[in-house]
Amino acid sequence: MLPVLMASYTRLQIVLYTILLVLSTLLPYLTGQSGFIYLAPCCAPGAFLLRAQLAPRTGTRATMRTFKFSITI
Repeated sequence: MLPVLMASYTRLQIVLYTILLVLSTLLPYLTGQSGFIYLAPCCAPGAFLLRAQLAPRTGTRATMRTFKFSITI
């Protein structure tokens, strides 16, 4: 778990981890081990999560919504 004492640093780390997560889910497609049938359902949740991470937050409600979404995918 990342500390929340330095919120901007923690947010940067979360965004970087999310980018790495999305890139790691693309690896089977990029290496030719899977096809488009894998790519479409695999990338959609990662793209939504990355968009949620990059969206400006306006309070704890938006932060909790992103947290709940990350748990469900």
